[in-house]
Amino acid sequence: MKDPQNTGLSTHNREMSAPLSANTLDRSTLLSFVDGEEDLLKTVVGLFLGSYPPIISAMRHAITQNDGDALARSAHTLRGSGAFFLTESARNSLTDLELTGRSGDLTTAQTRLGEFEAEMERLKPELSALASETSQSPEE
Repeated sequence: MKDPQNTGLSTHNREMSAPLSANTLDRSTLLSFVDGEEDLLKTVVGLFLGSYPPIISAMRHAITQNDGDALARSAHTLRGSGAFFLTESARNSLTDLELTGRSGDLTTAQTRLGEFEAEMERLKPELSALASETSQSPEE
């Protein structure tokens, strides 16, 4: 689905993850994305936690090299890989970075990346807890 503002960005990720609020993660909503499979959620979150730091490094490198295309690709990749468990504000930061990269004017890119990194530092403990949780069996 095209973005009504004609940015060329799909609203698909936003719609799929709309139940997550701007600043918090909802475990039950996340579980619904994986049909209640706790082990699958743990695995997917763990994979994301391992894969996002190199993408942030690639974004930093793109900014220092003034490579808008590389910045846009990296932001798009990260937004897609974290669509289910990034907060709305984190996804919005990545969309801004992608649009900034596409525009070719990277003047604000470092600031925008810093905002995203701060949001990820805030989310990381929640994501780490999800990745390491063990299923609790009901007591008999």
